[in-house]
Amino acid sequence: MKSILESFAYGELNPNEGYVDNNTQYKKALGAIANYEEEIMTLLKDDEKDMLIKLSSEYAHINSIESIDKFIQGYRIGVKMMAEVFVRQKDEIYPV
Repeated sequence: MKSILESFAYGELNPNEGYVDNNTQYKKALGAIANYEEEIMTLLKDDEKDMLIKLSSEYAHINSIESIDKFIQGYRIGVKMMAEVFVRQKDEIYPV
């Protein structure tokens, strides 16, 4: 069996996969967004629809950037917490 580090290195471990699958609040919000987008699209001309699609795409891109940054920050905090477990009050590291 592969270790977590091996799975992560081979791209088999993705923290974003399956995260919101079972979240009913997420599903409800996603459904509302789809409904609003469909409603708005019926009211717009073709060039306006293109603008809305581009706007939605940019929001998705920003969301992706934010998600990656939050993951990195969370990982850093977790590593700092783990490091603190091994540090004495005088900043001496316990032997492992």
